[in-house]
Amino acid sequence: MAADESVSWVVVDEDLELHVEACAYLAGLRGAGRAFNTEKTYAGRIAGYLSYCRGHGLDWAGPSLPQLMAMMRWLVDEPMPSRSRKPGAVMRYRRESTANAIMGTVGEFLSWCSLQGWVPPTVVNTLTQPKFLRYLPASACCAGLSFPDGPSSTWPAPADAAFLSGLVMRRVWPAH
Repeated sequence: MAADESVSWVVVDEDLELHVEACAYLAGLRGAGRAFNTEKTYAGRIAGYLSYCRGHGLDWAGPSLPQLMAMMRWLVDEPMPSRSRKPGAVMRYRRESTANAIMGTVGEFLSWCSLQGWVPPTVVNTLTQPKFLRYLPASACCAGLSFPDGPSSTWPAPADAAFLSGLVMRRVWPAH
């Protein structure tokens, strides 16, 4: 709790040490007047990203596009911890929209860290280059856009395709 008795969110590692970059990002949100619940939500998402990176042996400040796409798949495919203490509780999974929101926060965090010099600009450039749109089948959601290479049979199926819009990574989910 701060001297003025306001509550601030922080991110700590397994040794309960502050993650300096994540805490600075959250302080920036607070300084920009973002809502308390936004800061709280982003703190959890960033902590989740950092935990995923540590658990998978990744450098949080230098992820590749395939590594971020793997995290997105993991967010949906991996069951969440049960809220129940009862044995045999039903496993819960994140929705695709939740994974999109988490990855959007991760993209914003990495972009902000790049501006501070903590993440190489090449990481953020990889996330924002329009060239990655060519992997998205036009039929999935980009009707009317032209692709320099044109559609081809080498494009992934919509369930496996990914595209980037601004700094928000999204996965194209198959229609059910």
